[in-house]
Amino acid sequence: MIKKYLPIIYIVVFLILIQLIFPYLIASLILSVFNLNKKENVEVVIAHYKEDLSWVDKYIPKNYKVYIYTKSDQIPNCKRNYVHKYLKNVGRCDHTYLYHIYSNYDNNNFSSNIIFLPGSANLYYPFPKISHLILILKNIGNFNFYCPNLNLNFYPFYTDFILKHISENGYISAHKNNRHKDSNLKKYKFENFKEWTNYFNLKKIKYISYQGLFSIKSKIIFRQPKSFYLDLINHVNYDDNTLNGHFLERSWYTIFNPN
Repeated sequence: MIKKYLPIIYIVVFLILIQLIFPYLIASLILSVFNLNKKENVEVVIAHYKEDLSWVDKYIPKNYKVYIYTKSDQIPNCKRNYVHKYLKNVGRCDHTYLYHIYSNYDNNNFSSNIIFLPGSANLYYPFPKISHLILILKNIGNFNFYCPNLNLNFYPFYTDFILKHISENGYISAHKNNRHKDSNLKKYKFENFKEWTNYFNLKKIKYISYQGLFSIKSKIIFRQPKSFYLDLINHVNYDDNTLNGHFLERSWYTIFNPN
């Protein structure tokens, strides 16, 4: 009798595991089907270096306000209207996101929803119709914080292993135009993720985000004081290839959900 229901049991167990490890994945896949024409007030923040940004014209809706921050001498090659600013090349894409948050914090000059993307967002298209970017666009307004590959933090095992590996072996960008001859990560003040989280009082890292692609409802920015974001900026603005940048990338969920 039990054998008859084994396939169903396996499926249920599998779905439970997926839900535990990737808390928003199933819900976002379902909600994206019903969210195609949802009208939301949205701005898109793009951390640009030397990437081809023609994908912006193809994927970002025309009614979304786009901010592009460039950390090279390149001019963005997308054709749509956008707000543009050059920044010093420090702190990886996470420094760019912090700059946008900090610069607009006092006047609350944010749209209701903000999408944060690296200029290399077009690399993450293994399945174009359900790529990370498409899932973000279809789930605008559904979650306070949404990252398609947000997953349960297996700290101190998996997260420490990955960070230790890149710390010892260096880091090379997945985008060919962003690669440096020197792949060594620059360290400042913190040797490991635990030191970083303790310093910023981010001790309950339940979920980890990757690749710098995520969206938020802007109201959750104010769960942290402006001084907190300035402190973060001051710990990633010392070099372009920073170890602290990788710590920050994995902390975004907890930064916006401190409790």
